[in-house]
Amino acid sequence: MISYWRSTLALLFSVGTTLSCLGQTTTEQLGKLYVAGQLEAVIAQGKQELAAHPEQPLVSMLIGRAYADKQQFQEAVPYLTKSLNDARTPTDEKAWSKAYLGTCYYGLQQYPEARKALEEVVTQAATKNVTSYARQRLPLN
Repeated sequence: MISYWRSTLALLFSVGTTLSCLGQTTTEQLGKLYVAGQLEAVIAQGKQELAAHPEQPLVSMLIGRAYADKQQFQEAVPYLTKSLNDARTPTDEKAWSKAYLGTCYYGLQQYPEARKALEEVVTQAATKNVTSYARQRLPLN
């Protein structure tokens, strides 16, 4: 659980400095809600933000992570995939999207996809925290 919160805090540090197309206020607000465990609020406010400004991969990632944390894996996959496939998404955020996709695939019993995603995150070693997150989940497969 401690590594989970550490990885979340690392995400927040990167949140304020990434994606110039996204206002820092929105990003910080969603990040704070996420850390506070207010997952429904992250989803609702994130969806509102995407309705107004659809090309925000960080918002998509946060919504996907919130769904994944709620074990609503099917709902999480499209948001995480959108973030992962957006060319503007920084490397570390792509790694988080892929790591959470691995978790979702595991929850959906798509074990080969889960292993592949998590192994790719470990191989890429984008950050210490995301690599640790993926390594901890690999034995599940």
